[in-house]
Amino acid sequence: MSVFEELGPLALASRLKQLSETLSKEVSAVYQKLDISFEARWFTLFWTLKAQNALTITELAKELRQTHAAIVQLTNLLEKKGLLVSQKDKQDERRRRVSLSQKGLLLFKEVEPVLQAIEQANKDLLLLASPDFLGGIEMIEQALEEKPMYDRILDNLQLYEQGYSVSTYDPAYKEDFIGLNRLWIEENFGALEEADRRVLERPEEEIIAKGGMVFFALHQGNAVGTAAIEEEGSEVFRISKFAVQKELRGRGIGKALLKKAVAFAKARGGKVLTLYTSAKMVESVNFYIRQGFVLAPLTAEEQNLFRRAGIKMQMELPGQKT
Repeated sequence: MSVFEELGPLALASRLKQLSETLSKEVSAVYQKLDISFEARWFTLFWTLKAQNALTITELAKELRQTHAAIVQLTNLLEKKGLLVSQKDKQDERRRRVSLSQKGLLLFKEVEPVLQAIEQANKDLLLLASPDFLGGIEMIEQALEEKPMYDRILDNLQLYEQGYSVSTYDPAYKEDFIGLNRLWIEENFGALEEADRRVLERPEEEIIAKGGMVFFALHQGNAVGTAAIEEEGSEVFRISKFAVQKELRGRGIGKALLKKAVAFAKARGGKVLTLYTSAKMVESVNFYIRQGFVLAPLTAEEQNLFRRAGIKMQMELPGQKT
């Protein structure tokens, strides 16, 4: 087992960087063999300028998701090589607009057949991994725009400092999933119903296999809280089986579990998140309101399906960017 396999998600950035460097190195080796004076790292800039003709440095930085300084450095290099030309922006002479020179256009025309071969090679690799691998990357990018990694790490650190963490489903905690929810239901509503037992005893089949997930709050290796999120239909997810150990409530554990569930729904294209609760659960209702949920009409069908509930709440999730 390599160090990257051993570290798993902890080494995500390092592993992606290594993969990127490997692919760029191999592509550059192809250009060298074909005697084409082109570097893999220039590709997105050339492609963007060919499509949009002339752009300012700021516009290029935004398009390519790079820093202003990095774009300045690259465009200066390519201009020295005669592949770019620049001129002052007519609307603001402090800015310059860059475009491909005739030499740059001819070079990129020479590169185009190679790009077709690269695209097919990448498609072949993606089929080995996952047909929607790029879609997964896009989801990560969108999630980081909404909440930067900096904030995500600090949120986790705050929990860790209290000795807590939140993880996805692990069969090792299946009995805790059952136990925590049984105690919560019996505390507030009495005996478990048949529908409760079916879901609690078979979370893999009833929740995860149907597009949902179960999260656990852990403290010193023990599960002290849990929350499930179930896919109800097109772009709709539902929070269910949400329970925190009684003596640990009010410490932010429920909020951390809910954040994970919301992120899960958004990552899978969810537009609406719902939950069903009871008017007797005053503290729970107030908690959900603080997290952004609002009251929603409860249909007769829903009332029959969720017999303990008298309240439906929902949260609209930000739409996926196009």
